[in-house]
Amino acid sequence: MRMVLAAFLSLALVVSAKAQQNKQLLMVADVKVTCKGFSAQDKSALEETLRTAVKREIGDRLGFMSKENLYEVLGDNNIDPAVCNDYLCEVELFRKIQVDYGITPVLTRLGDKLRLHLKLYVSSNGEELNSVQLDGLDLPALDRGILKQVSVLLEPLFARGEKDVLAKVEAEIKQQEGRELKFRKIDNEVITFISIPPKAALFINGKAIGDTGLKGTKQALAYGIHKIRLELPEYLPEERQLEISKGMTERTLTIVLSSALRRVEIDSTPEQGAEVFLDNQLLGRTPLQHTFAINSKPYELSLKRDLFKTASLALDITRETTNAQLFTVVLEPNYGLLDLSSEPPGIAVFLDDEPIGTTPLKNYRLPLGVFNLALRDPAWFEVSIDKLQVTTPLETLVHSFTLQRKFGGLDLGCHDEQNGVVVAEVFLDGEKLGETDPRLQHELPVGTYRLTVKTEHRTITDLVVINDHGDMYQKDLLLRSLSDEELAALARKRCKQELETLQTRDQAEQRLAEQRRLKHLVVLVPAAMLAVAAGIGGGLAFGGSLNDDELADQTYQDYLLATPGAQMEYLYAETQDLRERSRWKLLGAGVLGIVALGAAGVAVYEYLALPPMPAPRVTSSRGYALNPTYDGELVGLALTGWW
Repeated sequence: MRMVLAAFLSLALVVSAKAQQNKQLLMVADVKVTCKGFSAQDKSALEETLRTAVKREIGDRLGFMSKENLYEVLGDNNIDPAVCNDYLCEVELFRKIQVDYGITPVLTRLGDKLRLHLKLYVSSNGEELNSVQLDGLDLPALDRGILKQVSVLLEPLFARGEKDVLAKVEAEIKQQEGRELKFRKIDNEVITFISIPPKAALFINGKAIGDTGLKGTKQALAYGIHKIRLELPEYLPEERQLEISKGMTERTLTIVLSSALRRVEIDSTPEQGAEVFLDNQLLGRTPLQHTFAINSKPYELSLKRDLFKTASLALDITRETTNAQLFTVVLEPNYGLLDLSSEPPGIAVFLDDEPIGTTPLKNYRLPLGVFNLALRDPAWFEVSIDKLQVTTPLETLVHSFTLQRKFGGLDLGCHDEQNGVVVAEVFLDGEKLGETDPRLQHELPVGTYRLTVKTEHRTITDLVVINDHGDMYQKDLLLRSLSDEELAALARKRCKQELETLQTRDQAEQRLAEQRRLKHLVVLVPAAMLAVAAGIGGGLAFGGSLNDDELADQTYQDYLLATPGAQMEYLYAETQDLRERSRWKLLGAGVLGIVALGAAGVAVYEYLALPPMPAPRVTSSRGYALNPTYDGELVGLALTGWW
């Protein structure tokens, strides 16, 4: 058997070498056009496309006679190909120029379609080996289908060559071995495998072939039944039984792979926000959307949330699981409830020295355990519960407290320059507390108060702060007394200072407003002028463009009616020049229009931003009036008049 294989390989190499030295020749005849509306240029382009496709298909397996060589040989033999009008003449032509095979293309029209008919002949005996035809609405449509049809057309030619080689190998083996050996061709079909998505691993009968690539892969399969399997990460493997038979029409197998991923939703009840863990890795919090791959075993998930017991979920992801499918886990409470009230309410509550809110608390959740509870407020004495125990889930603990208030004191007296007692009214947060006759003493709870002391001519205010039990606010206030003339003089001085301050401020505002108006007017006026100028210029340019268009139309009409010659060329050039000027003027009109709009926008903005001139608020004074509470401290006179 080794000798047979060696003889086969050596003979194949010899035959291949001889074939390279004496290649059989193939030529393509000119396209015969039997329909109208197809120019010589189109015919030449179609012939070039056909010859290129044939040359690409045969490669170096056959010799190819180019169009230039063909016409040179025809000229040397005084042969005119135009006189041939049937295939017998063309076959005779192939024989005369000594080519082995020839292709005759014929172009016809069927309705609104073009049809290209290709036939392959053996020049020695005129045998028709194969024929194909392709249809298209136009020349580009024919060009797109030529390469595929040429491949089909030349199949018998290459099969014929294979038979000749095998026959020579059989004869050589018979001569050398003295016995007959017949090669049997394995009948097969070339199948194109396409996967969606692409690049899936392809297995045929359990053997890895490769991947399907971006546009599919072609594989030759012998007649019979084959097991096809496609695999791709994150997709489910797909298997098919493919039967290969002679003459089968469908040679493309497209397999759509189903995703192996499912995006499901995990939620918890009665409360959301539970942390979801898979193999001690946090996936997120409920409600959670997460993608899982289809698995033969369930995913073991755990859900954890404060004040609830840890819950488990065996998540089984199968082919039947749908996207957005909801899995809900019921969480079991692991806390007790605290109802806490106090008198007065609003007292801060601390649990193990951590603030948890203010009273009253209703259904406050406490984890199971032992805690220290305290109620604290600066104005009240603290109350607490040591070792508050919560042992049973959903157990309710009810507690109520009455707090004892902390107190401080107020000790206040008033006197004049001669150290005489001054009787004054004392107010605390707007409410009268009493009079300093000679002193006022009062008990105050912890807190902050606004103290007001009033006499006939004077008012004094202060803050009283009682921080803790036993704090005292103790003061002796000096209340000076003034005569009416002194008070009037002081009031006049104060009013004069106030008037001068107002006048100075008005003058400064006037100057600032004038500067702002000047700034806006400097921009507003040029912008308005530019907007007007640009608008007028744009309108003139647009009108000129329309006028040039009309002149161009008139000139073009004259051009159409003119006698061929210099006048006609001049009119055509003039028409083009007028249209070019019209386009430039129209472009200029557009640019000027944009400039006009921009300038108008700037002008409008500056006009709207233009500040008004403020009216003077102080023009004259008309006198003074008695104001018994001037500046909250002194008794004096207030300014009256024009403000």
